[in-house]
This record gives sequence, structure tokens and C-alpha cells, in this order.
Amino acid sequence: MILKQQSKNKKFLLAIFAILLISGIICTVWLQSKNGMKEREAIQNLVQNFGNRLQNIPLLAPQDVLRKSLEDNFGPLTFPSSTIIAQWTTEALDDPTKVPGRITSSPWPDRIEILNMKKLSKYAYEIDGEVIEVTSTGISAKRPITILVEKRRDQGNRWFITNVTLDSYKFSNNQKEEAITNYLLTQKDFSWTTTIGSKNFCVIENLLDQENNLFPYYVWARCGEFIIRDGMLKELSGSSGPVKIDYPNELSFYDLSRFSHDSPGDGSQYTEDVKRIFPEQVQTRIFNFQQDGIDEVNRKIEMAAVEWFSSDQVIGADNLWEIAKLAIKNCEVEQGFQAHSRLVRLTLKNEQILTAIEPKIDDIFTLAEDPKVIETCGKIRIATE
Repeated sequence: MILKQQSKNKKFLLAIFAILLISGIICTVWLQSKNGMKEREAIQNLVQNFGNRLQNIPLLAPQDVLRKSLEDNFGPLTFPSSTIIAQWTTEALDDPTKVPGRITSSPWPDRIEILNMKKLSKYAYEIDGEVIEVTSTGISAKRPITILVEKRRDQGNRWFITNVTLDSYKFSNNQKEEAITNYLLTQKDFSWTTTIGSKNFCVIENLLDQENNLFPYYVWARCGEFIIRDGMLKELSGSSGPVKIDYPNELSFYDLSRFSHDSPGDGSQYTEDVKRIFPEQVQTRIFNFQQDGIDEVNRKIEMAAVEWFSSDQVIGADNLWEIAKLAIKNCEVEQGFQAHSRLVRLTLKNEQILTAIEPKIDDIFTLAEDPKVIETCGKIRIATE
């Protein structure tokens, strides 16, 4: 009887031990899963925070401005911060397309979408994702990015970005113009900065009568450095001329670093270089364009600059349309011009030029023909295309 009781007690104790063991295993797995979820969440937040700050990095700005922007935005997220930021600052001078940040006014990097997270060790992950670039009308391009993150025990077990690799831009075939202008903005022959706070823009016109599907492309490139001063759009520096754009004909994507160009020199060398660089039919178009096409590219670049400085994406941007409205009401306007693109150019009585984009076509006429304005200021002449 005693032996039977001892056997029952032993089985009971074994059952209790088994239950405790299983409970312990379940608890351990649950804690590991919970810790793993927290770990992945922390890494996702780090990468997304990094992606949200890309648009704050002006890669074409002067070196001191770029470095400070990198330090302010990426300093808290990278390790070793000083080494990485010094490397990116130097690399941006040679090839800004290889550095995380913003090259052009539009499109701009909006965020990073994470595609895959690979655990390399207890203290390291590799993240594959895409930089999503957007314009005012939506997504314009996706650029593959690989990010290495590590947990630093000497930094309070925090996760840091320790390496970033950017792959080639992927553009659709109908985005050749955007890719070419983005390339021109990376080239010192066309884009440079003389004043902090300025922005560079480039526009192009095809010099062939038909749309060419293969490179080289022959374009007229108009680039300029603009700034807003006292409510006025000012061009600080610029260039305008024909350019041969070449690229390996792989039309599934455009890698900005693989573009190249050739353009004529100034002065007496100009005509000789045009004949050397461009085919005969393009030469004729170039010399005609100097007569007939300049005004159009000037309007296009002015439009691009006004749109940028008027947009919500520019922190502290002047509302140029509101300034234009105020100038009319205060009797400061001598005459004006309205383009089909809604670009408005007002000549003030002090001979300064104020440019803006009206919300809808003919808004400028509504303002100028307001009976109160006519009574106070007299008739303002507004021409249109």
C-alpha cells in the first residue's frame, strides 16, 4: 500500500515538473518573441526616421552647410557619427548621387519603405528597402537602399545606422527629361551655389524635331541659381546653351552616375565646337533656337523656381501670390503679364519684377479689375499670351 502511494506521489511530482518545464519553455519563447518584436520595432523606427530626414539634406549646398545639415539630421542616428558624416560630406563633392539626401527641388525623397530585414547576429541587422521619391503629383521613382544597423552596448544598447548603400535610380522610359535635368543639377558646369539659401533649377528643350528613343540626346539646357529677396524672385547666376547628353542605352532605368555630356565652349570656340559636337540638322536648330527658343526656356525655369519657392515643402517659403495681391492693392504695380501656365509677372513702379503663380487662370485680371483697385490706383495694364 505504501509503495503504491509513493508511486502515485512520484508520478504527481513528475507531472508537476513537466508542467513547470513546459510553462518555462513557453514563457521563454514568449519573452524572446516579445523582445524580438521590440527589437524589430526599434530598428524599423530608426530606418523610417532616417528616411523621413532625407529631404532635409541639401546635397548640392556648400560644404559647410551640407555638413551641418548631416550632423543635425543624421548625427543622432549614425555611429560612429563623426566618421560617417565626414565621409558623406566628402563624397557629396565628387558624386552627390551616392550620398543619402536630396539633390533636386523635385522630385524629393519622401520616405524609406522596408522590404526585408535580415538578422546577421545578435547585434546586427541588414535592411533592404527603397527610397520613395515623389513630386507634387505622386511617386516619381524608387531607389534601392541597403542599411546596416548595429546595437551598441557602449551606447546604452541603442541601435545605430553604421553603413548605407544606395543603388541605381529606377525610372520609367517616359522620365528621360527628369533624369537628364537631375543629372545636370549634379554637374558643376551647369549647377553651382554662390549664396546660402539659394536653389538651383534646370530645364531642357529637345533640339530634334522628333522624340529620339536612344541616346545621345541633343538638348538646350537652361540652368539657374535663384533666391527670394524682399519678396522678389532673383536669379543669382545661370547658364544657357546646347548640350549633347550621352548614356549607355539601357532604357529600363537611369543611373545618374553613368550619364555624360559635351557642350561647346564660349567665345570664338563656340561655333567650331557646335560643328564638332552636333550633327548638321541639330546645328541648324541650335542657331535658330538662339533666336526663337530662349524666351520659352527662360519662362520654364522661372516657372520651376516660382513653384518651388511657393510650395509647402519649403520651410518658411514666401507666399508669392499673396505678395502679388498686396502689391496690386497697394498701387505698387505698373503693368503685368499672364502666361498660359498661370505664371504672373508684375512690373512694379520701382522697376522691380515680381513673379508668382496664380491659383487659377485669369485670377490676376480679377484683382486688377476690382473697382476698388481701379478707383484707388487707376487702370493696371495686364497682357496675356
